[in-house]
Amino acid sequence: EDSKDQLMAEFRTMTGIEGDFTTEDLPEPVLLSLPSAEEIFAEFGENSIDVQSARNALSSARNAETTAKLSAYVPTLTASVGYSYSGAHSESWDYSTTGNGLTGSVRMSLPISGMIPTSQTDITIKERQDDVTLASLSLQGAKDTLLADIRSYVMGIDQAEKSLAIAERSRAAAARTDELAQEAFQAGLMSADDASDARTKLLNAEMSLLSARLTHLLESYNLAAAINI
Repeated sequence: EDSKDQLMAEFRTMTGIEGDFTTEDLPEPVLLSLPSAEEIFAEFGENSIDVQSARNALSSARNAETTAKLSAYVPTLTASVGYSYSGAHSESWDYSTTGNGLTGSVRMSLPISGMIPTSQTDITIKERQDDVTLASLSLQGAKDTLLADIRSYVMGIDQAEKSLAIAERSRAAAARTDELAQEAFQAGLMSADDASDARTKLLNAEMSLLSARLTHLLESYNLAAAINI
C-alpha cells in the first residue's frame, strides 16, 4: 500500500493530475518498441530544453566575441563634405560672387589597442573567447547528460515492461487460485483461513500489477519529458 501511494504521488507530481483521480483512470500500458538510446538522441536530442538553452548561450557568446573583434580590429572610415561661398556688393551696390568651392575629406582610423598584449581591448577579446569555450563545454555537457538520461530511461522502460509481463501473469494465476479456493470453501473442502489467504494473495498480485503499470507509465513519461515530445 505504501509503495502504491508513493508511486501515485510521483505520478500526480509529474503529470499535474489532481482531484479524484483513481487507478481505473490509468491508461492501458502500451509496450514500446524503442530504438537504441543513441538513435533517440540523434533524432530528438535537439528538442531538449536544456540542450536548446545551452545552444542559445553558445550563439550569444559567439556573437559577443565577433562584436568584440570587430570593434578591436576593423578600421573605420569617416567622410566629410564642405561647400564654401562668398560674395560682395560694389560701390554701385551690384552684387558679385568672389568665390565658392566644394571640399571633401575621407579619414580612416585603424584601432591598434587590440594588437597590444594585456591592453583592455586584448583582455576583453580573450574574455569573450573564454566565454565561447565555456559555452561550448556546457553544450557538450548538456548533450552528454541527456544521452545518459535517455539510456537510463530506455533501460527503465525495458525493465518495467518485463516486470509488467510478470505481474500480469502472476495476477492471472492468483485470480485463478482465488476462484478455485472460493469454490472449494463453498463446497466445504477448504478452511476459511486458506480461502482468505488465497484472496490476500490475489489482492497482493493486483497491487503488484498496479505498481508495475505505474512504474512503466512514469518511465515512459520521463523519456518523453527528457526529449520534450
